[in-house]
Amino acid sequence: MAAYKAEVEFRHRTFIPDDATKQHIEEVARWITSNDSKFGIFICGICGNGKTTMVLAIRSIINFLYEKDTANAKAICLVTATELCEMAKNNYEKYCNIMKYEMLAIDDMGKDAVEILHYGNVSRPLIDLLSYRYDKQLFTIVTTNMPPNDIAKYYDERIADRFREMMHSIAFENESYRI
Repeated sequence: MAAYKAEVEFRHRTFIPDDATKQHIEEVARWITSNDSKFGIFICGICGNGKTTMVLAIRSIINFLYEKDTANAKAICLVTATELCEMAKNNYEKYCNIMKYEMLAIDDMGKDAVEILHYGNVSRPLIDLLSYRYDKQLFTIVTTNMPPNDIAKYYDERIADRFREMMHSIAFENESYRI
């Protein structure tokens, strides 16, 4: 709760601990402290209802905990889906490095182009990255404004099916806080 509140206040907003926010925080905390075999979190909902703020709070907590243990220094890398596509096209080495991060958060999935064209070659950066992370069972957080059923339509059924196996799904059904 404190990490979430700090992220809200960093944006010069007033933190209001409404029931939806409390429920989301409890659900994330329950998953993080469970023995769930899923190695990721899929957070979906409309624009402005706290998804990115939740990811930033999770990142702050994990980064703080691992910062104290310099022998096992780890951090969550946070990138947007659009940035991943740009990296795949313009800085493939950086894209490949991010793909391999032990902990990765991808914000705004669905705002990216499913396929990109680079010197006549077609690639699917997000699909390739998520397939790699699925195969290696790497911790991944994804946020999107898309309903879960639209993942298969926008990307493909294979990725949607892998999401069901690898990610704990949390639906943010509250209204936008930006109103």
